[in-house]
Amino acid sequence: MTYSHTGSGNFIVSLMPMSGDVFDSESVANEIGRVKNSTEVYGVDGDYYFDVIADGAWTISIKAQG
Repeated sequence: MTYSHTGSGNFIVSLMPMSGDVFDSESVANEIGRVKNSTEVYGVDGDYYFDVIADGAWTISIKAQG
């Protein structure tokens, strides 16, 4: 997945399970300021959503590999 943020403060992204169990969450990004980066997430099954904390515009793009 790739992500970007145009703000100047914290940019925090977590992958949260729809079940609401925070112990099964996955940290994706924790950065400050403008950023454009990518990461890989493995071993995640089921339905999830992104929990995003940001002070500016942001994007997330997902690309499945297989």
